[in-house]
Amino acid sequence: MQAVQELVAYAKNHGLFRAASACDVTCSLLSLMFPCGSCCAGSIAGSSSRFQFLRKVSTVELFISHSSKCPSWQKLLALCHYLNLDLAIFSSFFACILGAIFLVLHAGSLSAVEQEPQSLLSGSLYWWPMLAFVMTFFCGHLLSNKLFWFDRLCIDQENLLRRCQALKAVPAFVAHSERMIILLDETYFSRLWCIYELAVHSKTGSATAELIPMWMPLWTILFISFSLMFCLGDSGPAIPLPHLNTESITSLLESVFKTNLFPPAMYLLYAVIASWFCFQKIKRHKRMLDQMAEFKLGNAKCTLETDRRVIEEQVLSLFDEALEPPVSIAFGTEEAEDDMGGSETLLAPETPETIREIRHITSYPTNDQIIDQFNAYVRGPLRDSVIRSMGKEDYISFRLCTVAGLPWILWNVRYVLGCGADVQKPASSDGFSSVSQYFVFDTIYCLFILPLSIFVEVPSMLIACKWATDLVGHWGLRLFLGTGLCVVVMYFADRLILLQCGVLKVAVTAFSPLWLAAAVVSVILDLGLLWFLFFRKQLHPAQRTLVR
Repeated sequence: MQAVQELVAYAKNHGLFRAASACDVTCSLLSLMFPCGSCCAGSIAGSSSRFQFLRKVSTVELFISHSSKCPSWQKLLALCHYLNLDLAIFSSFFACILGAIFLVLHAGSLSAVEQEPQSLLSGSLYWWPMLAFVMTFFCGHLLSNKLFWFDRLCIDQENLLRRCQALKAVPAFVAHSERMIILLDETYFSRLWCIYELAVHSKTGSATAELIPMWMPLWTILFISFSLMFCLGDSGPAIPLPHLNTESITSLLESVFKTNLFPPAMYLLYAVIASWFCFQKIKRHKRMLDQMAEFKLGNAKCTLETDRRVIEEQVLSLFDEALEPPVSIAFGTEEAEDDMGGSETLLAPETPETIREIRHITSYPTNDQIIDQFNAYVRGPLRDSVIRSMGKEDYISFRLCTVAGLPWILWNVRYVLGCGADVQKPASSDGFSSVSQYFVFDTIYCLFILPLSIFVEVPSMLIACKWATDLVGHWGLRLFLGTGLCVVVMYFADRLILLQCGVLKVAVTAFSPLWLAAAVVSVILDLGLLWFLFFRKQLHPAQRTLVR
């Protein structure tokens, strides 16, 4: 696009393209959160001074698009979530492995680990990995050497001339960014500046855009805290394995429906809190999609009204096909093609003033039609791409479910490695011929069957709460119905866990091919359910998406 190329040269000539580090962006957000006495705010005084200290670049990794009305602490959490979540999950599991190696070396052997004090087991296999997760989640990006474009830092806010120049050059900044991060809150689609950045991205298409809804980091932190609370609510040193009667299929089914993994009161408390989380997620996600469906450029607000005309003119120039240079194609003889030096060439475009004078006698769209085209783009293809990449209100990603179940997984690792020195008695009473056989069953149950149930429960409860939202309008009745449905989901999820546990127990103790086949089938059903809940949304027919 010729207009963007001209703006790139314009930004380079005026030294407008600056880049900030992750530490710079973090300190800037912290200075807004704690304006008085912030250690970060005093590092470089003044917006203009900060701008002068930033390095001049020709490209950056991340362009941060955000609303000025969004609280700074939410932006900071969203950046931590986007930049550090995967690394935090990896660091927690890596720390757990290091903790297990430490325990083995300290105890002298793997079998002697169970004789270590429970405080050492919990510290090495649970608290240390959780601390690694928290520290990496909030601070991991500070070690990154990625370059960011953040308007509060990379635009000279105190120099009006430079500010207007930077506003004009925003298309160049977006075009030379590898990725655009959209911090999406409830005010994003009502802010003119945000819409301008979105319009630039939709026109240039050079940067990959990713949306980070503000509910997502909050949901992650609250749900992992919630799971942590319930893990700590278990006062005993370990979660005992369920005792099931596996003498026959009938006795197994009877014991499955008579056994509870947790007290009934804990089911109710968990359901109330989980349903509230789900309703908040559904409400915020739906509001985001509704705002996109009802988007209109004319309704957007601007902090400085002096910017409105400049931004609207920039949007019009980006989407006005009349300002693009016409293409001349040579037809006819080979000599004509040789004279042209190829099959096509670009002719010099008319000036904008000339276009405005002759537009009424051309087929080019009017300014109102150009704005309508942009509105339709946000309401249609862009909204569809968001649904494709993030799902609808009742969808949650597998990665977020992994984070929600992380405390449970680490707690189970602690139990497997430290199930107690006197394990011979429970092993023999449950029908196991040896401690090693009991240990194999215990490992499969705690590290495979239970985590799978957590991955299934969370999206199932979200779907159940979506049903409650569609059926009931009053918030009190909706919460009551959602809580009841979450209890039903947890009840049947636990029945499935117990049934798989009984089938696995018979397969391990009796070495029955039939029961082993039943255990394999149950695992296949679990994996199929995971595919249905998480991954089938990625198999829709190809359509225009946000990721370009």
